[in-house]
Amino acid sequence: MKTRSVALCAFLFVPAVATAHSILNETGVGTTQTSPTNPRSGYWYDMLDGTVEVSKQMDLRLDVTLTHDAASPPGQGARFGNSGGNILSTSIGLDSEASEHVLLGVEANFSPRSTQVSDAPITFESTSADAQIRSVTQIYGLTFQFGYHTAGESNWETSVDSSAAWTHYSSFQQVTSLATANGSVDVQRVLDACARVPTIRGCRQIKAAARQQEAQINQLRLAVSVTETVADDNDFTLGGSYYGYDQDPNNVGYFSLVMAGRTSMGAGVPLAPLRFTLKPEYTRRFGKFSVDVWYQFGKYVDDQGTTQLLALKTQYRFTKLVAAYLLATGQKDVDVQATASYSGTVALGLRFRF
Repeated sequence: MKTRSVALCAFLFVPAVATAHSILNETGVGTTQTSPTNPRSGYWYDMLDGTVEVSKQMDLRLDVTLTHDAASPPGQGARFGNSGGNILSTSIGLDSEASEHVLLGVEANFSPRSTQVSDAPITFESTSADAQIRSVTQIYGLTFQFGYHTAGESNWETSVDSSAAWTHYSSFQQVTSLATANGSVDVQRVLDACARVPTIRGCRQIKAAARQQEAQINQLRLAVSVTETVADDNDFTLGGSYYGYDQDPNNVGYFSLVMAGRTSMGAGVPLAPLRFTLKPEYTRRFGKFSVDVWYQFGKYVDDQGTTQLLALKTQYRFTKLVAAYLLATGQKDVDVQATASYSGTVALGLRFRF
């Protein structure tokens, strides 16, 4: 709560040149299906986003998100529980209207170290076991944005938005315990089984965590989207992104623990490092009411599987100053063995302009 108060004060005491600003608060809950590649379960989050118009051509943005991974006792058949934990993510950015048609932006983001202890199931040699995973993660990065808008008054207007984002992941994961129904198991036994059958679900993740070495990964994300606005009230958008890494991103271990609380909830939570995504979207406005629906397909690196996300956002603008929306997402991940896992999020947002 202290962090949110500081963020709010930062926008209340802006320079006198500021002529307009807005504050958005979004609160949501989500759940993920625990699997050998994803030890997470339930969580809730609260995001506070502020925008200040510091001049007619420039806006200042600040975003603070607090995610709480819920603690839970061992589930049915599991050996370990989840400790839960608090994950803070912040970003600050500047958006500049370079001309009537060109928009430029830059953003810096930071998420300090957070620690989680989770249960990860794995099956080897026809034996079901549970690994207790301790994960310590920190990330920071920069994003540069470029947009071109026709900004006309015809029934067909086009917007092109692109970005290049660099993100540095620092993650230390370790297997603190490993047990079956009959008691403790030497982790080397699992590693030997993974060496014989590399396709065992969860082998990549538990091998990385068993090394007990901090992984330092740099990710470059290139993204572009094209939006066609038809008759003012219809937006048709097609976007895509590509991800590159300076080394094997599987070295981080359980990727969902790294990304927890550090991605936009409308984009889902990747369970493995992404290689690319493709996202068609449609928005329809009915006066004060609007509906936004999108589908996102993603492919993970090294043929680790695919992810699909379907999202629906409905918004109502009560006045020019107040608007509220409801967001719901459903995600399906399929690994290399064609085994599916599911997750979902529901969120409520309220925006004030003044």
